[in-house]
Order: sequence, then C-alpha cells, then structure tokens
Amino acid sequence: MEEQHQMTKVVLMGHSFIRRLGEFMNEDETNSNLRLYANQFEVIVRARGGLRVPDLAIAASRELDFDANNGIVFLQIGGNDIKSRCNIHSIVSSITSFAQYLIHVKNVRHVLIGQLLRRRPDKVGHLYNGHVIKINIALDAWCSRSEYPIKFWKHRGFWSPDLNFLSRDGVHLKKEKYMLKYLQSIKSAVLHASRL
Repeated sequence: MEEQHQMTKVVLMGHSFIRRLGEFMNEDETNSNLRLYANQFEVIVRARGGLRVPDLAIAASRELDFDANNGIVFLQIGGNDIKSRCNIHSIVSSITSFAQYLIHVKNVRHVLIGQLLRRRPDKVGHLYNGHVIKINIALDAWCSRSEYPIKFWKHRGFWSPDLNFLSRDGVHLKKEKYMLKYLQSIKSAVLHASRL
C-alpha cells in the first residue's frame, strides 16, 4: 500500500528580504517553491518592503491573508523596527507575540523566526548592528526555553566582517550567490520543521 503524503503549506512572511526572495524564486523555475517538491510543499510569499512588526498586527493586513492550517511559517521580520534608540525587549516581545498568534489563531504547526542580518553602518547608523546581535541573542534564548513550536533559525554564511553579502544599498542581499544561499537556508529551516 502506497503511503499518502499530505501537502504542507509554507508561508514565507516578512519584509523586503522575503519579497526579493519571492521575486528570485519567480525568475528561475529551478528556484521556485524554495526548490522543494511541489507535490509535498506549497510555498506562499506574504511580504512587503519596509514591513515592521506592528504592521503585522493590523487585522486587515494582506500578509495575514493565508490559510496555512497545520503548516509552517518562516518569519523574517524586525530589521526595519531597529532605530538608533530602540527598545530591544519590545522588538523581541512583539516578534514572539506575533509568532504565538500564528500558532493560536492561524493554527500554524511551526513558526521559524529568521535571524536578523546586519547592514552597512554607513547606511543605517553605527548602533544598528549591535542591536541586531542583541535581538538575535534574545530571540534565540526565548525560543530555546519556549514550550511553543517556535524556533529561531540561524542563517549560515552571512557573518563576514566585511559584509560582502550585501548589495550596494548596504541593506539587501546581493542577488548573485547570496540570494541562493538565503533560499537554501530557509529551505533547510522548512525541512527541519517538517520533520519535527
């Protein structure tokens, strides 16, 4: 008797990193659907450039218009919330509260919170990257002790001191090489969550 696999819905949600990833997947068929088997996974992109965590709390938000009952959400958010004077605890609390909302209200099986990536200081200010590190540490700690199916996902290959993974704007990923690396990181996160 042949085993039936249920289709897993995967929602990629967040700011311009996710929007650009969606465009990257649409440009080349080999990268579509996160390079996951289309008969096992359905990848949906819900993203907007400049998106901040409070924007997700708006009930009419287009980003929340999806049905991923018992599915997986990969959340890349928080980078646009960082200002020179910001409350790290408030940003972490907003992200984790939204992740819990996805579990309780949207009936998502797993939420993966993507590690925030650094940006060029001349574009975002000299305090930005320090805030990124503190937020990542706090998110990782929260997820490690949480009883919810919410995991912190560390992107590999994006911690070069010279920030060579960034495009000229100093904020977004270079399309060549690094966008594929970002896709592979999220694909690995989704596969990891699908086995839990």
